[in-house]
Amino acid sequence: ALPYPYSDELDLVAGLLYEEKTNEELPYHNVVNFAPQGKKFKSKPKLLKQTYPQLFDKYWKNK
Repeated sequence: ALPYPYSDELDLVAGLLYEEKTNEELPYHNVVNFAPQGKKFKSKPKLLKQTYPQLFDKYWKNK
């Protein structure tokens, strides 16, 4: 089951309106899922304070 109300027809409305208003076909964009790059983000307060001291003071210091 889908987590929200879904209708195939409603899914197409935006594209149909675009094509009607522009008289052009809606561009197709191929969706590619790439794996995340770089180091994993660590959200431990001690590491946040070391890495982002100003942000830590502003947002996490009083928590």
